[in-house]
Amino acid sequence: MKLPIDLPTYQFEHLSQGHYLRGVLINEFSGLEKKIEKFIVSYFIDDKDKGNEMSNIILDRLTFEAKRTSFKAILDKRSVENGFVKTKNNSYPESKFFDEIRRLNDHRIYFAHYVMVMPMAITDNVIGLAEFRDSVKIKWYTQEQFETLIGDIMIASNKIQALIDGLKST
Repeated sequence: MKLPIDLPTYQFEHLSQGHYLRGVLINEFSGLEKKIEKFIVSYFIDDKDKGNEMSNIILDRLTFEAKRTSFKAILDKRSVENGFVKTKNNSYPESKFFDEIRRLNDHRIYFAHYVMVMPMAITDNVIGLAEFRDSVKIKWYTQEQFETLIGDIMIASNKIQALIDGLKST
């Protein structure tokens, strides 16, 4: 027997949970961005006070994409210094990692800028985000997809932290 569900109550709970999920994802991604900043600062500066100054004056004024491409340029340069030879038939060693960071940023953009939509029926989706460019496209996420996405952000953050730690040991 299917119990009747109060759709307005379900939609209110969905909205509340959606706000929470947006905050979680944006917060986790902001941590990843800060680790990229820390890597860039650590690469150039050993002095903590000067590093904080560089971060406050320069990095805080850059877009995420500018930080990501700077981070990539540093890693690509280090690969070449370690003997990697770029040809038209190969990719830099960290190319897949940067593709992953780009994918994660695409999701951050959805969560930060797309309008949250309300379900008209009860489903496994925990949040829906709508893009209105050219036509309406809704990106739905289940709890499992959301948790996987958060896990992927944490994995990327941990990899960046390992790269920071590697700078300190050289």
